[in-house]
Amino acid sequence: MLRLVKDEKTLARLARKFVGHFRHLSHERKTLTLGHRGMSYQTRVYWIESINLWVAPIWTGDYYRHVFGVIPSDERRHIGPTCEINFPRSGIDRKLGGGFAEDDRGRVFVVHRGLLGGKRGMSKGRFMREYRGVWEEMDEGETVSPVAVVGDLGSYRFPRQVSQFVWKVAEIKEREDDLSPQQLMIPLNMEIGAKIRGGETYGDLLRDISLACDLDLVMEDLGKELLSRGLKIKFRAPHALYCLSDEGKKEIYLYVLSDTRYKSIMEGAFHLFFFSLRSRRPVRLLLVVPAPFSDFLNSRLADFSIETTVYIWMKDKALFPNLRV
Repeated sequence: MLRLVKDEKTLARLARKFVGHFRHLSHERKTLTLGHRGMSYQTRVYWIESINLWVAPIWTGDYYRHVFGVIPSDERRHIGPTCEINFPRSGIDRKLGGGFAEDDRGRVFVVHRGLLGGKRGMSKGRFMREYRGVWEEMDEGETVSPVAVVGDLGSYRFPRQVSQFVWKVAEIKEREDDLSPQQLMIPLNMEIGAKIRGGETYGDLLRDISLACDLDLVMEDLGKELLSRGLKIKFRAPHALYCLSDEGKKEIYLYVLSDTRYKSIMEGAFHLFFFSLRSRRPVRLLLVVPAPFSDFLNSRLADFSIETTVYIWMKDKALFPNLRV
């Protein structure tokens, strides 16, 4: 469980670090008109094309305000705010969406309660139903609240993690209606899991939030890698990709893991095995993982025709040196 940061001096330091992540990236300084007709204002923003995001830090009020918007590929598209990630100057302010929270190891994460404004707002209930990302419980002292984890403030990849959050919010706002329950895929549960690896330890149950925040980045980089090889891809689940081999005779399913816990491996294997049952062509099943597995575990996965390939980090980019498709 995370703990909300409330100390005034600590919040000021963390807010400076938050903005520093974006200020240190290559950017342009632009002036945008925000607000709506009859109540608009101009503000200076950091225009950061490397992460397709702009941000306007506005610290003149009684809280640390940060307005975010996406940079559309279509230059004719209206440029407006997507969401805000705001922090109190001290204590707790539940009217603000953002917060800083610590884990048991002292790492600081940016979290969001789902209070989203902008021209096309969204209820907190809809955000909790449709936002697909990292969720955690946060201890606020008198109560415990569910929050979306935006990113690890201490990570080199933090700006990309924030970009993923803002773009997900933009996609939800673009949809006119809520998703149906059938469209919100849940993890599968099949009996083959016990044959993959015997038992689990307490450590298997503990998720590393920082690694979980990187998962969408790996998915994005994997998609770009496959496209660069001339393959057509489809997203089949939050962590899964599908493509055809060069000859078009074999289907390839890839499932990405952010860690190597038993629970994660089992869930990935379940999805891949399920995909193979529905395929009408020969298939290749690939788990894309952050570290090599033991020979024993690889042999258990091979019983279900599941291969593994390891990704590595080069600064803030995931690379796939041994990926063969």
